[in-house]
Amino acid sequence: SGHIGLDWNVFENALLYAKYSRAIKSGGFFGAATDNGDDVSPYEQETNDAFEIGLKSNPTDELQVNLAAYYYDYQDIQGLGGTPGATGAITQQLTNLGDAEHIGLELDANWVPSQIPGFSLGISASWLDAEIVSSDLAGFTQDSQVVSFEGLTRDFAPDFSYAINAQQEAELSNGILGTFSANYSWREEQR
Repeated sequence: SGHIGLDWNVFENALLYAKYSRAIKSGGFFGAATDNGDDVSPYEQETNDAFEIGLKSNPTDELQVNLAAYYYDYQDIQGLGGTPGATGAITQQLTNLGDAEHIGLELDANWVPSQIPGFSLGISASWLDAEIVSSDLAGFTQDSQVVSFEGLTRDFAPDFSYAINAQQEAELSNGILGTFSANYSWREEQR
């Protein structure tokens, strides 16, 4: 694994960047309990080629705004899947589900007004399209219908999410700093 990147200071307060990285998650054996060791098969390593472009900027001394767009190309993603065991029964275990693509956008901003010492307000929002693009495996619905993994959205990958954080710091007494923080986050329902 490793990465390579390019940074370009377009203006004094704006940085454009592009980055490529490769990450590998090792393979192994699923460690679930079973009465037949032949039902537990090894899974292969997962590889992710990640491409990202973005902008980091400080339009004013009080405001920072960042924007990023990314594309992740996964090969042999690891996840839970039903695998036929030695006895013909379906065993739910960690396996390689196929290949997946993630396409996403992220925006975040942080405002620290000089008129209110110790105050900061941060917001972030993201969009993600995470899909299994090729797979030879199939899963099962709760009513035992067979469903191909190909074309399914990745687990735990909401399309939209956002968060807001407001924070106020104040000195309570000599050398003791207090912080009051209010946070709200929302994400779209996920599988």
